[in-house]
Amino acid sequence: MEPYRGKPLSADEPPMPEENEGGGAAAGGGDSGGDATPAVSPEILAAVLGMGFSENAAARAANATGNGAPDVAVNWLMEHMGDADINDPLPAAGAEAGAGAAGGTGSSTGVDEGKVA
Repeated sequence: MEPYRGKPLSADEPPMPEENEGGGAAAGGGDSGGDATPAVSPEILAAVLGMGFSENAAARAANATGNGAPDVAVNWLMEHMGDADINDPLPAAGAEAGAGAAGGTGSSTGVDEGKVA
């Protein structure tokens, strides 16, 4: 197993970016406000708004696809147009992470883990 054991960084190797509680890499944008909504790509926002969707729907699509590309966001939006919250504003960054500790479901699947055997 020794060949598979991790080794310290070499002098010329950059460290991996830190991850936030949501599982994604921390966005070093200097945002110190805890109630800010996640960053949305202006390119994706413009492309989706240009197709006649609401700004909230565009922001949800960009966020769900990791701000990857406009066509990916539009495809996601087409698959989720029937979602009840598609036109609701995005929750504040970190708002969903605290829901499980405050008596929420504690699971991203919506299953109440306290009721599962």
